[in-house]
Amino acid sequence: RMAFEHFFTRGFRHFAFYARSGGPGERLRGEAFRRHAEREGHSFHVIDWAGHARTPRSIHGEIDQRWLTERLLSLPRPLAILAEYDDRAMEIIEGCEAAGLSVPEQVAVLGVDNDELRCDFAPVPLSSIDDDQQMQGYEAAQLLDRLMNHEDVPEQTLIPPRKVVTRVSTDILAIEQPHVAAALRLIWDHYLEPLTAGDVSDALPMSRRRLHDAFVKHVG
Repeated sequence: RMAFEHFFTRGFRHFAFYARSGGPGERLRGEAFRRHAEREGHSFHVIDWAGHARTPRSIHGEIDQRWLTERLLSLPRPLAILAEYDDRAMEIIEGCEAAGLSVPEQVAVLGVDNDELRCDFAPVPLSSIDDDQQMQGYEAAQLLDRLMNHEDVPEQTLIPPRKVVTRVSTDILAIEQPHVAAALRLIWDHYLEPLTAGDVSDALPMSRRRLHDAFVKHVG
């Protein structure tokens, strides 16, 4: 829900989940993401390496970059992708780079775990859901202690995530025209500077007039 709302409030209407490992927890995460997207009537897609690779060895081995590139290019844009966790989100960013797709203007990417070493130093700084791993550790230790003392424990303990930590990979509004999206990114990055419409159009392969018309059409 948190991932869906993060994308939805930015205007995204095409969603995808990157299923890499095929594990039960990851499947539940992807199914929940699908439910929220389809409940609102939006398109949903699965980038399913687990299903494509088939054997455990190939699932957990190196990703087929050509397959990933072709899959990314086949999906509607602007596209919002939730990956199983941060490492997998970085694979999507690398796949977008190989496919010539800009992140976040054409594809916004969100991970899970908020591993700061990975997120801050990704090819594009990665937005991620802070799923409160510290609290998960404390709760796991407490459950283990109760089990060792032969005490009853609940069948499952759910730790709610804290928040989405927004970095560059999702810090954008969903705009179908990629040059308009790039212009918005430029404005957002330099809004404290004396930036003019001419400066923005000079940075893009569009005339000032065409950029103006595209803004009116896609932004209002």
